[in-house]
Amino acid sequence: MLNAIGMTPTLAAFLDHETALKRFLSRILPTESDVEDIAHEAFIRAYSASATQAILMPKAFLFRIAKNLAINERSRMWNTTTTFVGDAEELDSLGAGSDSEVSGEDRLDSHRKFELLAQAIDQLPSQCRRVFVRRKIEGYSHKEIAAEVGISVSTVEKHIAAGLIRCQKYLADRGYEVGPTHKRQSAPLSPTCS
Repeated sequence: MLNAIGMTPTLAAFLDHETALKRFLSRILPTESDVEDIAHEAFIRAYSASATQAILMPKAFLFRIAKNLAINERSRMWNTTTTFVGDAEELDSLGAGSDSEVSGEDRLDSHRKFELLAQAIDQLPSQCRRVFVRRKIEGYSHKEIAAEVGISVSTVEKHIAAGLIRCQKYLADRGYEVGPTHKRQSAPLSPTCS
């Protein structure tokens, strides 16, 4: 569902509340890069979910996804680190950053990239999109996706590769280079993703 200016409610919620979302995440996560990563992942997951179901409260949905992802990430950090970090205040202070560090132009560019990525994913053929979202957004294994969709693992891999190529091309056609640019060739798209 698009609003009057052509945005989904989930995208509008993200754009309207990005600063608040990142401030919220900075209380849970230790670094600015973790905050950025989790905010972006939360948006992608919320956007993906909104493509298949009606989201009545997109802001609350986005924040809930972000909170769950942040808690999982923090837990993962605690389980993999061997150094002791003092109390939660010390951990939280590590990620303290100013919103003024990011220029308005950079923020606008970031919003545009998100919008284009969401559009790129929407443009994928249905089965390719389903496989791509399951792997890249929801984190399913190739084997789990193959069993769910009823295709071989190699076909899952072809869908993912084709999805990446198509998304990369979609963004490149709109002025955003993604991934390594050296020796990039226009590879033929997989016949399984047409």
